[in-house]
Amino acid sequence: MKFFRRLFRGDPEKDRVDLEFKARQREFEEYKVLRQGLMDIFEGWFLKTQSFRDSPIGTPSIHQQCLPCALDRTYRSFTIANLDHIAEVLARQKVTPETLLDIGQNHGIMQTRLEKLSHTYRYKEKEGEPSDVNRLEPLQLLRCHLLLEGLQDPRFVAEVGAIIEKNPKDGKTELGGLIRYDPMGRLSLFEVAPQRGAEAQSFVLSVRDQVRIPHIAFFHLHALEEDCTRFAGPSSNVYDKELGKTRSYREVMRKSDMGEAEEEAERVGESHNVVFTKLAGRRFNADYYAAQMGMFYPHHVVVDLGNYDY
Repeated sequence: MKFFRRLFRGDPEKDRVDLEFKARQREFEEYKVLRQGLMDIFEGWFLKTQSFRDSPIGTPSIHQQCLPCALDRTYRSFTIANLDHIAEVLARQKVTPETLLDIGQNHGIMQTRLEKLSHTYRYKEKEGEPSDVNRLEPLQLLRCHLLLEGLQDPRFVAEVGAIIEKNPKDGKTELGGLIRYDPMGRLSLFEVAPQRGAEAQSFVLSVRDQVRIPHIAFFHLHALEEDCTRFAGPSSNVYDKELGKTRSYREVMRKSDMGEAEEEAERVGESHNVVFTKLAGRRFNADYYAAQMGMFYPHHVVVDLGNYDY
């Protein structure tokens, strides 16, 4: 009798499980649609920056004819993997394509957020000059947004502080690696040994190591001393302090953080990086610097993301 009563009345537990399954299935379908919508925008932004490389009739672009460092075709797949890594997290956070477009195109919002933070500059002469924010491409602006969001998380700030304290204060060892999302969708650091060995005055990651794991940007530290304020931001030959002017492109290409970013951009199209500089006490400064290949030469940008206590 109990069987027949259950048959006609239904099983409440089974009904509950069925409803939960259908809700999760519907949520997953919405997630897939949202993720694909974000990826469509990402790919559009990426292809726009690379459009000069491919002629519509399939002939080599001007860049490919004039420079020996034509775009590595495998780079496209690596870039898409990195963007998919970002899209997966944003879709889980229910970021809509409309919101993404606003993030990637509204330089004013980023400028306003940065103006509320304290900053540290390597060259005092550069203080007060127009920010590179307005020169950011959409994918660069997006990364600045994601990094700023991460730097509002005390857990991530503490993680940066921990690796800064771990960095030997020997004047010759720079630690670094990748900034990526963890399985919980939180920004985290993935440390990688320096390519130049245990003792390296400049952190260099091979292209193979850079692209093997999906990530947002590469990072390294300026934490060789207890107070590295005078080394804040990426090392660069862009600005000649003595002459008070910007150097030529070829002068910039001499070894430095910016020079290596531009060399990478020449090889693979773009470069996204962050340098964390130890300040006096338990504080650090964060700078995003990037390079993107233009028609003939890469153009670079540097954005100070602010000072933080850990």
